[in-house]
Amino acid sequence: MELKPDQTEGLLSQETSRQGTSLEHKKSELIENIKKINENAGGRVAAQFSLEQGGMVYIFNAKPLQALRPHMNISQAGISTELGPIFVIRGALGDRLTDILSKFNSGQVQELPTWNNLISDIATNHTTGPIGETRTILPFEQETWNQTLRNAMAIAERQIQTEKALQDVIPQSLATTQEILSSSASTPTTTEAPTLLPTHTSKPNLPPDQRTPASFPADDPRRTEAGGQVEPPADLRPVPEPNTMIPKLNLSSTDKLNLSSPNS
Repeated sequence: MELKPDQTEGLLSQETSRQGTSLEHKKSELIENIKKINENAGGRVAAQFSLEQGGMVYIFNAKPLQALRPHMNISQAGISTELGPIFVIRGALGDRLTDILSKFNSGQVQELPTWNNLISDIATNHTTGPIGETRTILPFEQETWNQTLRNAMAIAERQIQTEKALQDVIPQSLATTQEILSSSASTPTTTEAPTLLPTHTSKPNLPPDQRTPASFPADDPRRTEAGGQVEPPADLRPVPEPNTMIPKLNLSSTDKLNLSSPNS
């Protein structure tokens, strides 16, 4: 059966309306899934910015991988109730979001600004360089968006495991510190003068007339030690009596001793 022109237009209009309704339904379901994922992870998967006209913008807590965007200048990925899956193009907006997400994830910021106020503040105060923009992802960028969401979920899971471990160890560590503080406060500490021990057992430094000579041979090096001091080697030759030294004779060639006869 051949359709008339007006009938054809009517069918196309109905098909477009049906597809539009289905697309909006899927987008709403997608946003609801992101909301549940984020809530189940305690808000660790994405930072949530409210829109003044109603709705939300979720920015994932993981940066898109460079390997998946070699030709794309992408700063963040997320989802918007207005645009669906989105990318934030690098610029002042992306830089501000990076700073906000860092402080929010570390607990330095407890409350996030609205998305409208964030955009307005950047547009008013930014004077140099690109501002950046938020746009819907393109079909060939789907894998980049998917992987960014998976990485954000992996980061959130690691944070949850760390916090769970801290819940077990911090109370025990706290109890140990309290026990130490209690015992140290009840036991007064006394400071005693240190006992100085001699570092060597050398003989006292006696005057020379009180030292006992060592009984070693004259050529023995140990004889040089007497009373803890080094002494010159002792001379064991007998000391001559005063005025008994024999003078040396100086005889000239003409002086001769006559030893042959006492009368000559």
